Amino acid sequence: MGVGTSAARMGWLLGAVASLTASPVAAQEASFTPFTLVEVTTDEVLERIGNDDAVVLTYERAVHSNFAQVGSSPSLYAKGRAGFGETGAYAIASGQRPNVGAYAETSWSDAFTILGGEGEGVLTVNVRVDGHFVGTGQPGGPGPNALYALFRSDSPVTVSGMLGYLDEGDAPPDGSSAVIGLHEAFSGTQVYTADIHFTYGKTFYLASYLGAEVLGDGVADFYGSAHFGATAPGGASIQGLSGTTY
Repeated sequence: MGVGTSAARMGWLLGAVASLTASPVAAQEASFTPFTLVEVTTDEVLERIGNDDAVVLTYERAVHSNFAQVGSSPSLYAKGRAGFGETGAYAIASGQRPNVGAYAETSWSDAFTILGGEGEGVLTVNVRVDGHFVGTGQPGGPGPNALYALFRSDSPVTVSGMLGYLDEGDAPPDGSSAVIGLHEAFSGTQVYTADIHFTYGKTFYLASYLGAEVLGDGVADFYGSAHFGATAPGGASIQGLSGTTY
């Protein structure tokens, strides 16, 4: 994940949240609305010159509900797309310093209610992530990296909470728990599964995260990922607030 200065991020975050909240796909604090989210970034590069304070050399960021891209040349570029149940992330850096990178982070969140039974049950979810690297990377860089996680919560996961996670990544968004923990440095085709315990008729919330990043040099191409599916117990029906058939 791209990490800039706290002051710069906080000012940008407040503006981005205000902008997305006006959108029909925004998540409100009072009443949850399913949302999709894309944040793409090229690094804010700080460099100390003599005794002068650090100066910004380059910095670019974009956020949108469905698609966003940054970078005007192949040397530093990122794009991402997001839909309910399916996201894609792509990043490339060419010949950059090992602390300079591009980041594409995508997410969606929906509310689920399962009917057709009584008491508790288990929802089985699976996520197929497809992509590849050009170059050799590792978590934290340099080189390419990819990240995936799925979060569950009994209360809504908001746009502001998800943006905070995309920016900082220190804890799951809005107090949720990770049912598929953060996986990194994978390539090819990976399938992650989890069993989610639920109560019939009681709404719960899922938020999916996919990220691609490159520091220095390389490509992380996960633009054909990630695909989410869910299987309920026999006789049960899954209702997603977004109306999506997963």
